[in-house]
Amino acid sequence: MEKDILLRGRDGRKVMWFWGSAFGDYLSSRQLLINYLLPQACALANTSIEKYFKAMKAMYREPVPKHHDITVSRFQNTIQNKFPELYKIFNF
Repeated sequence: MEKDILLRGRDGRKVMWFWGSAFGDYLSSRQLLINYLLPQACALANTSIEKYFKAMKAMYREPVPKHHDITVSRFQNTIQNKFPELYKIFNF
């Protein structure tokens, strides 16, 4: 069983910002999709996924890329090592 993660101050705020912002982007993406705006929905869904990946890295105080490159190589090791159950269901 993995021990709990405790983040305080700036580290905690960073993770919470990524998670909250990613969820907001996800909800907006769904709304765009419901309204048949597929290209816009896909772009925002990509942004949401990027922020979720960055939140996962930030949770473990790993360096978070400041650009919009969510290539597998940047995030695959973190997901495999820190989130093994999630890694099993990802289609890289």
